[in-house]
Amino acid sequence: PAGPAASATPVPTAAPSATPPVAPPHGGPIVSVQPSGGAGRTWGWVSLGVGVAGLAVGSIGGVLALQKKGEADDECKDTACSQAGMSAVNSGRDMALASTIGFGVGAVGLVTGIVLLATSGSGSKESKSGKAGWHPVATTTGTRDAMIGVRGTW
Repeated sequence: PAGPAASATPVPTAAPSATPPVAPPHGGPIVSVQPSGGAGRTWGWVSLGVGVAGLAVGSIGGVLALQKKGEADDECKDTACSQAGMSAVNSGRDMALASTIGFGVGAVGLVTGIVLLATSGSGSKESKSGKAGWHPVATTTGTRDAMIGVRGTW
């Protein structure tokens, strides 16, 4: 017969490396989440974009609120305001609220984006093999206690 004979013996393959989970102090199930890398990095960049947009809204809202304050100062003397002054006061308050919300969304977006980018790994072969990078870990220590965190290796 032509050709080599087929072997029925399976060829051992290396199991995908996984980050060993951290044992909980009082027993309980352990969950070790493996980062996908790509999705975490994508959401990290999206979050950073939302953060930058929030800071832009906060900045623009702040400038507009200051402009309305100037108008209100011109139209209001002591405690008496004209109709235009009251309109400027109300509009300024709305702009100040938009500014505060924008800065809040911006701060949360930036922090979330930085955390996602820092914990998603670089996407390199080394971090995907479990040799380097950050890995989320979640454990429970009883019926009411739980812990979630990250574990880093490099």
